[in-house]
Amino acid sequence: RPVIAYLFDLLKQYGIKEIVLNLHHLGDLIRENLGDGSRYSVRISYSPEEELLGTGGGIRQASRFWGEEDILVINGDNLLELNLERLILYHKASSAAATMALKPMGAHSDYTPIYLDQNSNVVAIGGKKRSTPGYAFIGAQILTPAFLKQFPRARPGCLIKDGYRKLLRSRKSPGQIKGFITSGYWREISTFQRYRDANMDFLRGR
Repeated sequence: RPVIAYLFDLLKQYGIKEIVLNLHHLGDLIRENLGDGSRYSVRISYSPEEELLGTGGGIRQASRFWGEEDILVINGDNLLELNLERLILYHKASSAAATMALKPMGAHSDYTPIYLDQNSNVVAIGGKKRSTPGYAFIGAQILTPAFLKQFPRARPGCLIKDGYRKLLRSRKSPGQIKGFITSGYWREISTFQRYRDANMDFLRGR
């Protein structure tokens, strides 16, 4: 099964069936395989990039599909267990511009650490090592229209550098980025080794 089929299952479990897929590399093959999503009982729209717009610019370009609504963004190469209902309720209660789903670093020490204060506000992404524990960002987040408007349309932008870190440097920073901590399974499949490890996890019943 394609890894994205597991993401569809996760979204459907929480009643989310309207999905926008950002496309670039081999995008035509992805569209040909997934179609309109009816085979997976979801409704898929596509936002192709002729030129790479980066992690932020691509989402900004796709924002024409949903208008002035908060959106849930999940990286397409992720296998994860995540309670989306709790994540969404947590985000709504905080009035933050963005909420990042995080896991304790544990075996994920090769990822950039995210640091929180005592109120679960994100205070730093990487940088100087701190005495407080760091967390790994698992590629799932909720973003508001205000957050996305930091990125100009049709121009490249990095979600971390031009979005999160820019907001952390601003005077509006406190409480604008929340961290939602989860303990569920997570593995991103961006290399052959990680793909192999994910398959071994399946065989071991993880």
